[in-house]
Amino acid sequence: MTPTKTRAELAVIRVMCDNDLLFFTRFFYKELRGNKFIVNTHHEVIRDELRAIERYELELLNINIPPRFSKTELAAVNFIARGIGMNPNANYLYITASDELRAQTSVSIRDIVSHPYFKIMYGVELKKDQNGKNLWRTTQGGGLKTATIFGQVTGFGAGQMIEHDSDLEDYLRNFEGCIVLDDINKIDDSGQENANNEKVSRVLFNTILSRKNSKDTPVINIQQRAGMSDATAQLMEHYEDSPKAKFLVMPVISPE
Repeated sequence: MTPTKTRAELAVIRVMCDNDLLFFTRFFYKELRGNKFIVNTHHEVIRDELRAIERYELELLNINIPPRFSKTELAAVNFIARGIGMNPNANYLYITASDELRAQTSVSIRDIVSHPYFKIMYGVELKKDQNGKNLWRTTQGGGLKTATIFGQVTGFGAGQMIEHDSDLEDYLRNFEGCIVLDDINKIDDSGQENANNEKVSRVLFNTILSRKNSKDTPVINIQQRAGMSDATAQLMEHYEDSPKAKFLVMPVISPE
């Protein structure tokens, strides 16, 4: 692709992308797919809560929303791609139940990060020797690891191992990455409430949450509900008394 926008134009677009995840999403969605990303009010709500994650105001953001409402596009693909642009040292861990969704999400993020406009705007380069769909890194040290819920996640941590000055971090700290969980319970499990949900919970608390590189590395869980013992239910119990956990329930049908 030959860039048609000037560097001056892209400098302005970079500022707007940094200020607003939805602008970033709309811009690269149009560039990569050729049509507009239609914004609804629920996108704005999710955008605002993701901003709280970036500011370390939340340790957990749990979003319950039905399929086909752009939850992966916004809270995984574009949130991670934009985060890597703004801080190429950041590390992200993306986990889902579906290997097909895992691969598709990794490719979608990589398509944005390798886009000529992204390179001009953010100056991020990917390591040339890492072309895998489940792990790739930037030349600056950050990167993305994707896995299925029962896949291999050892050897990679989300966030960064950095000692922060508590007096200055509110002003100077860049977002260092997070764990994104995307429909980690299979919907097939919901009708039976069988052992699979329990197995997911064991992996979630014994393995995945130990992949934080710092104690305040946030977790985002986005899913349609998959039974009374799904990941949302387990996280509700685990974070019951935490003021830094937000459970955002977004039904399809408005009460109005």
